Amino acid sequence: MEFPNDLIERVKKAGQAFFDQPIEEKEKYANDQVSGKIQGYGSKLANNASGQLEWEDYFFHLIYPEDKRNLSIWPRPPSDYIEATSEYARLLRGLATKVLSVLSLGLGLEEGRLEKEVGGMEELLLQMKINYYPKCPQPELALGVEAHTDISALTFILHNMVPGLQLFYQGNWVTAKCVPNSIIMHIGDTIEILSNKKYKSILHRGLVNKEKVRISWAVFCEPPKDKIILKPLPEVVSETEPALFPPRTFDQHIQHKLFRKTREELIT
Repeated sequence: MEFPNDLIERVKKAGQAFFDQPIEEKEKYANDQVSGKIQGYGSKLANNASGQLEWEDYFFHLIYPEDKRNLSIWPRPPSDYIEATSEYARLLRGLATKVLSVLSLGLGLEEGRLEKEVGGMEELLLQMKINYYPKCPQPELALGVEAHTDISALTFILHNMVPGLQLFYQGNWVTAKCVPNSIIMHIGDTIEILSNKKYKSILHRGLVNKEKVRISWAVFCEPPKDKIILKPLPEVVSETEPALFPPRTFDQHIQHKLFRKTREELIT
């Protein structure tokens, strides 16, 4: 599937323009985690479990399906933000179908099986998080985002050509290459569970940069929180390969991960 280069540039230009605004303009779109309003603008500045500082601003919102969006919290200005992001979301939704089809065939399943298991065209949610990592004078003391796997089925990432995304591969942290006009895709926990770990959720982290601002646009493809039970599909389970995950809703998986899963469990 082809994504026009000018569309990718419009998405990135609009996102950067939002963060270039004065803080008082950005705070008009502030989220409120305490009250449960998770969409909108936020900022994180806190020490993680390893003692490193996590440092980022972000903007988080649902971008697809269109009838579930709340356009009142989408940034205006920039003037092109809604149009560019909406068009990008429609193309990404089509790409998600194609990727899920290929992954289904790789498991010996019918082409549309994984998409059906994560909610289908009506229920699969696309949530965008724009991560803005300021220049950091001592990058060795800070992280943008600590090591984690995504809860999503799939994650698609755009970037502003500043390196910083790292993947944990064969015991080492490897920096992803910045290829112009590329979209990075990786698998999240939801597909790992459905495939009984035949497809593995990617452990990754985000670094900050001493000399340049780093921005990434991550879109998480997620099943509905309570309508679907996530568990290994019967076709990938056998006596010799028993189910590695108990049945849970997506929301139950989120709670389990937030409060119980350790970094050691993620790496194994």
